Amino acid sequence: MESNRKLTSNFANPIGIGILAAMAVLFYYNGLNEAAGTFLLFFFLFLAAWLWNRFALSRLDIQIKDSRVCAFPGSTFQLSCKISNRKFLPLMWVEVLFPLPKNGCVEPADEENSKMVFEEASGEEVPGACARLSWLLWHQESQLDIPLKAVRRGICTFTRASAASGDGFGLGAKEKSVSLDIQPVFVVYPAVMPVQINDLTQSTSDTEAGHNGYLEDITLLKMNRVYQPGDPVKKVNWRQLAGQNIMMTNIYETIFPKMMTFLLDLSSFRTYTSEKNSMTCEDIVIWTPLSDELEEMISITASSILRLADTGICCGLIIPGLPDQNAVIHYPARHGSDPENLLYSLASVSYRDEEAVVPYDRLMENAIYFGTFCIITYSFSAMTISTDVLAKMDRTTVIACSVSDKDPFCPWKLIHKDDLTGIQA
Repeated sequence: MESNRKLTSNFANPIGIGILAAMAVLFYYNGLNEAAGTFLLFFFLFLAAWLWNRFALSRLDIQIKDSRVCAFPGSTFQLSCKISNRKFLPLMWVEVLFPLPKNGCVEPADEENSKMVFEEASGEEVPGACARLSWLLWHQESQLDIPLKAVRRGICTFTRASAASGDGFGLGAKEKSVSLDIQPVFVVYPAVMPVQINDLTQSTSDTEAGHNGYLEDITLLKMNRVYQPGDPVKKVNWRQLAGQNIMMTNIYETIFPKMMTFLLDLSSFRTYTSEKNSMTCEDIVIWTPLSDELEEMISITASSILRLADTGICCGLIIPGLPDQNAVIHYPARHGSDPENLLYSLASVSYRDEEAVVPYDRLMENAIYFGTFCIITYSFSAMTISTDVLAKMDRTTVIACSVSDKDPFCPWKLIHKDDLTGIQA
């Protein structure tokens, strides 16, 4: 990647042009006509370059297509933009640059489209994607396509773009940064891997009656019986009452809507070390995120959601809140809880080492709507989810990334990642 520094000659400015003009006049009055002619030639050359660069980017519009592209790592897609030169001054060349996110979720597919871009907000250079166009005539529009490649999980939003142009002699170049009115979003889903969901589906196949989460299917009539005090009025068979003058109650088949909700225990994916403060002699706790382990478990979660959806099991997702991000709750079998939305929420997870806030009040109030509750944690010993909340859930499964010495004492069903991926340690 080359640096995005503006290369402008010291003479392609009013001061340099004035010096060249003064030298031409000085040599002319001293009878050195050849030298004066040379400086006069350079005067006109640098004057033209300065004027060209001054007005090259005026009335230059950059428009980008409003889109939301979703892809898995390894996929390629196009970033398309339209450049319009709305003046009579043609451009010998123009280059459009888009800063890329620092998380590296997206990068240019070709090396020729890679370039370091100066970011005014941070005052440093960041990786960017670029495309170059030769000759953009007066009142002409042209479209540029930049191939991008999805690298890792994340969300990339293009909010700004930079345009650079200059003369054809390389004497000067000018760059202009613009804010995009239309901001396309590129979503890179978590990487998907083969998973074995037999242990997960067993949690949803328990048909023991009387548990929370079971519903009555009014299309499946099981039997009629004589009305008893306390029976709901909506279950009374009014047609039989009108025809036979006997009050009967309809009993329907109870079914369990196969549902499963995943809860990311983000706070468990970090470790700490203690150091002494040399000034106060107090212990300082330094947290270090377990980023690789969290990424692996997010991928396993995404893979499980897709596999469960193929088997007809509705999935939900709970992501605890962070200092700069509210908690996300997707209830299974509800609008907005399709696999695409769940993968989008997983792609947006950005955890460093903060203390995650789990919305316990909302979980306890709606415990019957979550189905099987799956805790995604680093290990059972590191799990930070309140056991009081888990006691409210009808069925709880813990999916751990690592084995711990407290695993034999886990009161819930415990599944290790190796059981899902089929990889034995």
